[in-house]
Amino acid sequence: MLAVCVVWGVVALYLAPPFLMILVSATVAGYILVITPLHLPYVNRRFLPNEIQPPLLRQVGLALCSLFYGWFGTMALIHRVIGPLLGAELRGTPGRRQRSVSSRNATERSRTRVSHATALKT
Repeated sequence: MLAVCVVWGVVALYLAPPFLMILVSATVAGYILVITPLHLPYVNRRFLPNEIQPPLLRQVGLALCSLFYGWFGTMALIHRVIGPLLGAELRGTPGRRQRSVSSRNATERSRTRVSHATALKT
């Protein structure tokens, strides 16, 4: 099984850019924080005697933590992984981002300043 995972890791490195792989692995690791708080109360209720089980308020807190990490994990997945993949696919240039509006405006302003300075010198 370890050999299969290593081979798949090598293949995946050639299929995707390294930064994208880091984002995907960090997002998957974030979902562990969604699963664990849901699994822990189940294990506690099943195997611990009633006298040493955590109070209900702590179990509700674990469920809220799970929702919190689930929300941010999903938002990170959408904005950092799925968004760039779909954006690059729609533009037809893999891995290339478009410049933001503010950077385009800054470039246009600097060009305007240069052209005005050139016009004043002549």
